[in-house]
Amino acid sequence: MPKIHTHLHLALKLSKKINISDVDSFFLGSAYPDAWKTSTEKSLQYHYKKEAYEECNLEAFMKNEPMDDFNLGYYFHLWIDNRILETDTSDINKQDCLICDMEAILPMIQHLRELKLSGKRYEAFQNILCLESEPMLLYRVPEMRKKKYEEILDKLVNEFIKELCYDSTYTTK
Repeated sequence: MPKIHTHLHLALKLSKKINISDVDSFFLGSAYPDAWKTSTEKSLQYHYKKEAYEECNLEAFMKNEPMDDFNLGYYFHLWIDNRILETDTSDINKQDCLICDMEAILPMIQHLRELKLSGKRYEAFQNILCLESEPMLLYRVPEMRKKKYEEILDKLVNEFIKELCYDSTYTTK
């Protein structure tokens, strides 16, 4: 499963490709399942799993959650968790991913700081704030690796768009 900063980067990319009325809620939904301060049991519940090695149960999610912008982000997170296992990211090291992700999502995080959030959206933002404790390396990612990483993320986003059975609210841009 990708780290939360990668989920947020992917959500930002998707939000630029489909029409979402509440991008803030969508972005927060994509962060919600990765609660940092929770039990393993609760984490499995948030990911619609019974065991850590299982895939997220997307059908159960669809049956139990109303499809709004927050839950579309949540669903996208679970879908990515399932799909990432099939994605080759061996050419990109974790530090490069972190730097590329944070570079993309910092403006959105700054924007979210200005909102008054409650409930699940507040919990999701607390997950995002945990990123501030991530150590940031002091170098630039080589352009070739950055381009390769962006291609991997774009491929995942495009696959999701193809598979998504969304209503007319979520049309492509």
